[in-house]
Amino acid sequence: MMQPLPRRAAEEPRPQQPDLAPTGRIGTIGRTTERRTARIVGTLFLVAMVTSIVGGGLIESVLKAPEYERLREGPG
Repeated sequence: MMQPLPRRAAEEPRPQQPDLAPTGRIGTIGRTTERRTARIVGTLFLVAMVTSIVGGGLIESVLKAPEYERLREGPG
């Protein structure tokens, strides 16, 4: 009777990846927590960008107003 061939390295079972979901242990950061943090940071970045664009437009419109030019020149 023939002996089975030994397994090759490519066929060896891979170790399972650890579960990164929150396990309730102190100091454990899970995948869902990281994703939530990334969404919050992304949202804040977009809000800051839109606010910057709108604010820049408002400041530019005030600086180009004819009333502002007269105030800058002073009386007389």
